[in-house]
Amino acid sequence: MYTHIAVGGTFDGMHKGHRHFLTNAFESGRHVTIGLTSQMYIRKYKRGKGVSPYSRRYQVLTTWLRSQGLSSRVTIVPLHDSYGPTLLAEGFDAIVVTRDNKHVGHEINKRREKRGLPPLVVVEIDLIAAKDTRPISSTRIRKGEIDESGTLVLPDNLRPELQKPLGAVLADGEIETSVRKNRDTITISVGDIATQTLFSFGVQPSLAIIDLYVQRKPYQSFEAYKFPKKYHIVRVKSGPGFIAKRAVRMIRQWSKDVKKRTVIVVNGEEDLLAIPAIIHAPVGSILYYGQPGQGLVEVVVSKEKKNEVGTLLTRFL
Repeated sequence: MYTHIAVGGTFDGMHKGHRHFLTNAFESGRHVTIGLTSQMYIRKYKRGKGVSPYSRRYQVLTTWLRSQGLSSRVTIVPLHDSYGPTLLAEGFDAIVVTRDNKHVGHEINKRREKRGLPPLVVVEIDLIAAKDTRPISSTRIRKGEIDESGTLVLPDNLRPELQKPLGAVLADGEIETSVRKNRDTITISVGDIATQTLFSFGVQPSLAIIDLYVQRKPYQSFEAYKFPKKYHIVRVKSGPGFIAKRAVRMIRQWSKDVKKRTVIVVNGEEDLLAIPAIIHAPVGSILYYGQPGQGLVEVVVSKEKKNEVGTLLTRFL
């Protein structure tokens, strides 16, 4: 463990990546000096860009440090440039960086060398990835791409497109005709109404995805469905506004053995899971989901439809 470590950052919002970074810094050093970028630094290097004021960031940072019992091991100083107090003759033996700013650590050592000072040990800490494997960052959170834990958030410009039906909209008698016609086909139902409709016509979907809500109001209990014992039951958290990795993994797992009937019970909202379901369903299968105020949407899974929906998913990620 090092005696005195220097770290620097804006720490706007204190997201999961910040907490990981600072936790590792305190595990590496007995005392940590945090250079918190000043308003002057923000105006000069970041041009504002929606960053919280220094006082707010300082308050959130100190509150988190206090909650972790680290207040006695930290010094916080305003950072007006990339180097702060690290060019002083005494005080530090290491500096903590990430992949994105390790060049600053090396630049600091070059400047220390010119001043006849010993180099600092550069400790690199891995970045924490969001659900799409890209790093969590305050910039991405401000843009609305992810939340502070790294969960993907549905982009606003994609919402209108996802509200459009992905297949043929069926109403009244068309629904029964379609379901009975496709009763011997691999079927997927996304949503409680779609699932209950298939069962009402004597069709047991190969994959059913439900959240026990309809238009965000409680629909019925899981027990009320009376799924046959042959169904493999999976519970996942996903949505609203994001697609969970585990949900996609469970859909992919089902697709490898569609004879193993599966019901995915979602804690959150199931709507967006129609996208990965279409992508992973076998070509020729039929997916049904509800279209509020219109009826059921029938999606015939084809290579073309997979490509179309795959493009949507890429834009989502």
